[in-house]
Amino acid sequence: MAHTAAWKTVFNSKKGAAEFWSCNSAQTTLVYDFVPGFSPQKYSEFHDTMCYYPPSTGSLLLCIHNLTGHDVNQMEKAMKTFNEDCEEYTGLRVPWTYFRDQYLNATKYELQRSEIKNISLPIYAPTLPNMKAAKKQYRNYVAYYKNIDNATYYGAGLLSYFGLVMLLATISNIAKRTGLAQRFSNYFINLFRSYVTLPAMLPNGRHARAWGGWKLFTAQMPDRWDTIVCFGFTILHIVFWCLPYDAVETTSCYSSLGSSTQTSFNSINVLLVSCLLTL
Repeated sequence: MAHTAAWKTVFNSKKGAAEFWSCNSAQTTLVYDFVPGFSPQKYSEFHDTMCYYPPSTGSLLLCIHNLTGHDVNQMEKAMKTFNEDCEEYTGLRVPWTYFRDQYLNATKYELQRSEIKNISLPIYAPTLPNMKAAKKQYRNYVAYYKNIDNATYYGAGLLSYFGLVMLLATISNIAKRTGLAQRFSNYFINLFRSYVTLPAMLPNGRHARAWGGWKLFTAQMPDRWDTIVCFGFTILHIVFWCLPYDAVETTSCYSSLGSSTQTSFNSINVLLVSCLLTL
């Protein structure tokens, strides 16, 4: 099975990754009579059991089925994520339908937790892990992957902004060189030029000044059009960072909601400083 190229953008919120990793964390509390670490891949000791030992594989899949709310499509996506993980970290190369078959097998031979007398001893049949812990982890992973995906959307928005600026600049330059700008001159276009594209940033300012003394700083001032572009870019950043930031209180990622909020504010501060430097 081919892996997604490293350069390719992947959205994880709906990929089944949250269900898979939540159940992976939850089922590690179960004890199995299996010795991992035999596959050559790095970190195989953490992945061999769930990939190669059917009781562990089945337990994880039963957990995923529970978290997806019996959603067949989401279950399939989680199985494919499971398959990719096993291939990357253990070298197990099987079609994703192998995990579908493992799930069907697990439903036939599922061991109810009420039948387990001592959970600290090895189990030899698929069973649901601690679903309370799994659901807590699930809320955390959903927020985690949603924030990552949102960052991708925000980045795409910022790139699109500059793409639009470059497109407008290209059209403007072509119009100037071909004489189209002079043909379409009218009152409104001339007004736009006189107040937006041609003036310096400040009224009665200059586009360029000789270096020396305090002019060393004033010579760096952008013109009005550049200022508007940079200002729009800054406003776009502020708008993105004012949108809701997903965080789950008292999880493995954040000991409290305050720490996640502080992380968000720190990121905003860094962002605003970088934008001011751009201006």
